[in-house]
Amino acid sequence: MKVLVVGADHLGSLTRNLQDLGIKQILHWKGRSHEEVRKKIPDGIEVIILLCDFVNHTLVYRLKSEARRRGIPVIHARKSQVYFKTLNTLLTTSPLG
Repeated sequence: MKVLVVGADHLGSLTRNLQDLGIKQILHWKGRSHEEVRKKIPDGIEVIILLCDFVNHTLVYRLKSEARRRGIPVIHARKSQVYFKTLNTLLTTSPLG
């Protein structure tokens, strides 16, 4: 599975947690820069994880719109262990996992 994580300057333990769930490719956008608003979602992305505490709101709006058009699920999360557990449940019980 190929995942785009948007938000946070450093992913820290999230990278390891996602790899433990079997996610092979993790792309990361920091999500604070206005230049990132112009980026397109790369081909092959199966899920987008938005770390809501650390992301430009214009970028969130644009990503959600593009993801909706392309049928890519978007998971909103915070960068905390509680949300990692919720993310684990979402990814392992959904048809994506």
